[in-house]
Amino acid sequence: MTDERVERFRRGLEAWNDGNFDVILEQLDPDVQIHLSGAFPGLEREYRGHEGFLAFWREMGDMWHPLQMEAREIEPVGDLVLTGVNFKATGRNGIQVDRTFYFVWQFDATSDKVIAYSSHQDRESALEAAQTAREKGELPA
Repeated sequence: MTDERVERFRRGLEAWNDGNFDVILEQLDPDVQIHLSGAFPGLEREYRGHEGFLAFWREMGDMWHPLQMEAREIEPVGDLVLTGVNFKATGRNGIQVDRTFYFVWQFDATSDKVIAYSSHQDRESALEAAQTAREKGELPA
């Protein structure tokens, strides 16, 4: 993984924390596929495209405020990237969450934009999803 991708990922998290849609959308392919782990009831399991990402963002913001994310680890898995991200938020009912979730990111070889990412509740399932995607030549799910 290039240092540029690592820096872009960190900028993307900063943009998420600041509510800056434009910075994130610049990094996402217009047809990006987002697959969620199901950890948060009320969210769809899959979102597609920029509009899907924006819907996901709004739904998360409606459920969690404030919401901050911080990178814990960034690791290449072949041509995919595995990240651990600490999620710290307060829910509508005052519920507080402070835990790490894992993501698998896939980039377009030509544009270097994110074409798919999936979230996972633990590192092991994220690594398994990355390895399965690589072996089958599929997007991470």
